[in-house]
Amino acid sequence: VMHPDKMLSLVHVGASCCDVPSFSWPHRVCPQVREFNGRHYIMERGITGDFALIKAWKADRAGNVVFRKTARNFNQTMCKAAKITLVEVEEIVETGSFAPEDVHIPSIYVQRVVKGQHYEKRIERLTLRKPGGDQPKATTEADIVRERIIRRAALEFQDGMYANLGIGMPMLASNFIRTDITVHLQSENGVLGLGPYPLEGEEDADLINAGEPFTPEYSHTGPSTQPIHADPHLAIIPRNLSYPCTCLTVS
Repeated sequence: VMHPDKMLSLVHVGASCCDVPSFSWPHRVCPQVREFNGRHYIMERGITGDFALIKAWKADRAGNVVFRKTARNFNQTMCKAAKITLVEVEEIVETGSFAPEDVHIPSIYVQRVVKGQHYEKRIERLTLRKPGGDQPKATTEADIVRERIIRRAALEFQDGMYANLGIGMPMLASNFIRTDITVHLQSENGVLGLGPYPLEGEEDADLINAGEPFTPEYSHTGPSTQPIHADPHLAIIPRNLSYPCTCLTVS
């Protein structure tokens, strides 16, 4: 089932490359549309891949797989959507080393396990915060405009709110949440409970939001961050979030 915002789009009407020169997909039949609870949805067939190439943390000799922190993202889904799943892991352990409830991918979905060598976990873009909570000052005109937009969006946060932050500018809104309120932030790669950017030395390549590393959100009892895989965010956004800050629009 496709998201309802695809209604009347090129996907909906079955446009071909001859209809729209800037697109290159082949001609397709207009997909079926069905109505659920007063909203129209486009029906699409599920995608099945020939191979899924997955990076995980550990596997046992039976093929059960465990991911570390937020590295699950869409890996769990892809393991189940391919005919053959090949998993590269950092460590292979004996069968029985994992508690059954700790297994993320059962061996039935895994056809090959490979132990990788010479790992170097890189962080594509690293943003660090300074001790004391000081934020770098905007200097260019573009940065000043961006900060003004972000600060305005952050004014919508209310105490106890659950909010989704999309990739890009929305992620920066977390820097401007008032200190007298508690907001639980969710990221689209699969984590509920985003904390601030890390201090130097705290960064972890397996603990990232939709774009950069972060540190766990803390409650009065300890870390309250919940790493989940990416699929649930599609259910969280329409049903449970108070403020889906997935995009920022300037008029």
